[in-house]
Amino acid sequence: MPPHSRRIGFPILFAMLMLLLATRTSAQAQPEPRKRLRELGVTIGRYPTGYWNAITDIAGVRVGHKTLRRGHGKLVPGQGPVRTGVTVIIPREDVWKQKVPAASFVLSGTGEMTGLVWIEESGFLEYPVALTNTLAVGRVYNGIISYMLQKYPDIGIRDVTTNPVVAECDDSYLNDIQGRHVSEQDTLDALVTARSGPVEEGAVGAGTGMVAFGFKGGVGTASRVLPETAGGYTVGVLVNANLGRREELTIKGVPVGTLIEAPSNARRTEGSIIVIIATDAPLSARQLKRVARRTAEG
Repeated sequence: MPPHSRRIGFPILFAMLMLLLATRTSAQAQPEPRKRLRELGVTIGRYPTGYWNAITDIAGVRVGHKTLRRGHGKLVPGQGPVRTGVTVIIPREDVWKQKVPAASFVLSGTGEMTGLVWIEESGFLEYPVALTNTLAVGRVYNGIISYMLQKYPDIGIRDVTTNPVVAECDDSYLNDIQGRHVSEQDTLDALVTARSGPVEEGAVGAGTGMVAFGFKGGVGTASRVLPETAGGYTVGVLVNANLGRREELTIKGVPVGTLIEAPSNARRTEGSIIVIIATDAPLSARQLKRVARRTAEG
């Protein structure tokens, strides 16, 4: 089992950054298993990773995906091809009764992320976070509510109501987005199968129809452990990347994007990225807001 932080008694703390602009993407078939960047000999940053090098290195955090891939050929609105899905992050087992401090930050946002008003007002998170495509927000929202009502049947009767967090990126370049193929049941499936441990990355869940820097984009995750002199805390991140032009891609200072010729039909768009951060450091909502703001520099 992963050697989770000895500070398991501290609350899991969440900060959220949403960089949302107009989004589009490009097509790809069933993805083959790929090596992670570190397995290719590329090391980012100077701190060591957590056991899984994932957001799930924060004790209690679970991630689930439901991936939808159906059909091939030209777009038939309302029918396919389908390249979409939903990804959920559950911060802890009983998040409704044991809420976690939270904050959010939006940079150049023209997209949607529900539930942020309550997070700004209360300073905490009390339900799972979901990521999906732009036109599926409503159905995924319903799925989160159904999940919460199953676990906490007093919601809306003897308990207060809930305002889930659902964030979106536009996958209409690869996906029949008009078909609104992500269902409430798909969201429930992602929630009940969410787990700790390794997190599947790439064209899965909400990342299925994403494109980043002119390449196939999607879900990514990583974690870093601070030295004991800085508290020994762990920071984990999960992103859904759907942004950037080919020439903007830089890895460890190398302008990789300018060294690879883009196809003539490559879509040029600013795009969007959603970043979810979790940490076991004992931070307040105000401090988490500062962390979220600085994520843009990453």
